[in-house]
Amino acid sequence: MPTSIKAGIQVDGLIEVGRRDDVLYVGRPVHSKAESAGTIFKLEDEGRMATRVRVKFGQSSEKTIEFVEGLKVGDRVILSDMGDYEGVAMIRPN
Repeated sequence: MPTSIKAGIQVDGLIEVGRRDDVLYVGRPVHSKAESAGTIFKLEDEGRMATRVRVKFGQSSEKTIEFVEGLKVGDRVILSDMGDYEGVAMIRPN
């Protein structure tokens, strides 16, 4: 412990419980669950269209989730709640 640390001093810290390299991840979409499959809207045509794609999620944290299948580096996706579009294959974002 550093000598500058005294009892009663408040400190902020980050506890790292694991680390993975070469992982494709994004901000965690609403309703996504670790180690599961689902769908997400992927933006196409410079963001003028979004197509629903099947994905497989891997490990997750509070704010991010790993994509194991269905996306590649550089893909852009919609992270917000798209529950109103259940069963819709393609949308035009505003």
